Amino acid sequence: PRDIVGTNQRMAKTKVKMARSHVLVRLTVPYGVAPGQAIQAIAPGGIKFTTYIPAGLRPGQVFTVRVPTNMSSGAELKDAATNSVFLSLVPTMSLGNDKYIRDVQTCSERCCDMDGCCGAWARYTTGKKELKYRQPCVALACCCDWEASLDGKKVGSIQPAGCCDNPIFACMCPACYCGDLFALKFLDNSGSFKFSTRRNVQCCQYCCLCCSFLTTPCARQYRYCCTDDIFAVYEHSIFNADLNDQTAVAKINYTTRMVHPCIGDELLNVSIEPCRYTQTNE
Repeated sequence: PRDIVGTNQRMAKTKVKMARSHVLVRLTVPYGVAPGQAIQAIAPGGIKFTTYIPAGLRPGQVFTVRVPTNMSSGAELKDAATNSVFLSLVPTMSLGNDKYIRDVQTCSERCCDMDGCCGAWARYTTGKKELKYRQPCVALACCCDWEASLDGKKVGSIQPAGCCDNPIFACMCPACYCGDLFALKFLDNSGSFKFSTRRNVQCCQYCCLCCSFLTTPCARQYRYCCTDDIFAVYEHSIFNADLNDQTAVAKINYTTRMVHPCIGDELLNVSIEPCRYTQTNE
């Protein structure tokens, strides 16, 4: 018994000596931040620190930082990024602090589920929560809205803005209208218009759009074959239901990858982030 007690005491002392001096913090490159710029983050235990984006990383990619456990809060870490590599093989979506991974449709869901036969849907999961987007009928896409449900409960829907939602002058004479127009409407579970995305129309914009149909295929071919710029990062602001209010309440960031010039781009990552000084619950 004495030998066992002595052994346990030595093991306890060994564990204390082997306490971790660093903790690895996984960070994602924010949108709008270039390599070499400083960002602020929080390590486990509430330790705030400042670090720098490593060279060669794009927005949405991940890197790891070694943070000393005895470091004082607010310190600056230089060259603290490690060589760890994280691969994301499936599309992901970040909503606040929750990160959703797109789930794969089973064969029965594709063949027997009504959403799989007539409509389209996508399911994202955190392991505990399930977020599902569905459109009841693809053939009548102009009449059917995309619906969002969280754990089986409908939380809202998305529909394109119609002529009655925008100023009447924009519908009667679209070529002469300049200003903001509603693009998408975000409705709550009761069908009330809550938020929107907008598009800004400039004079002679529609003439430029006609020219873009001729130039876009050549530009995509050049971008795919002659450059390595196959990734693109987009940002859309979300506003409330008042067209005169220019204050953005949130923003949608998403990253796409060009698979081939002749087919649509692949969606890799979607992030919905609240704007500063705004309410985020809704």
